[in-house]
Amino acid sequence: MTATRSPDPTAQHILRFCEMIVPGARPLLMPIRPSADSQLLDCFNNARQLAEAQGGHIQFGWSIWEWPRVFVEAEHHAVYAPPDGAPWVDVTPAVDGDTTRVFLPDNSAIYDFENEGVRRENHRMPLVTDPLVGQLFALAIRQNKIMSSIPGVGMVSVPFRMAMELEQIAKAKSQVSYKLGMKYTQRNDRCFCGSGQKFKKCHG
Repeated sequence: MTATRSPDPTAQHILRFCEMIVPGARPLLMPIRPSADSQLLDCFNNARQLAEAQGGHIQFGWSIWEWPRVFVEAEHHAVYAPPDGAPWVDVTPAVDGDTTRVFLPDNSAIYDFENEGVRRENHRMPLVTDPLVGQLFALAIRQNKIMSSIPGVGMVSVPFRMAMELEQIAKAKSQVSYKLGMKYTQRNDRCFCGSGQKFKKCHG
């Protein structure tokens, strides 16, 4: 499901959401300019490698996503801050090919490179009163808790019971996301399934 997207960083509900996470901080629309060796889904190491190679430092914070009319979410993230004070750059490629990402700076949201398997929980805010959104949030929290309990990163072995629970959670999340997509996607929106077509010509 690819219903989420980068929001307008000046929208009032986005500003209110960011104020709840880091009082006084403002979300920024960051250009995405990956380095030659930047890896998908590895923002912390991408920023660290560039800082070690060119100077500067890692700027920690949160990437902000929105499922229009459904919820807003903040995911732990990092960008590269050049040593000469030039604007920060997001050096982590976007899975969906986007060229910009909304970023909320948070100096307190440091990353533990010694325990890379432990992930900070996302921040989430519903945009609609619907028990389906609560179900999706609860599933995501449970999934993150299990994933953070698994030592190491990459391909690791997990107990059969844990693997089965993760599979069940993933299936349940997909089912709830489908219901939300069918319920809240408008006719001319991009379809939530990721086909690239308008909803009215796809699942609509």
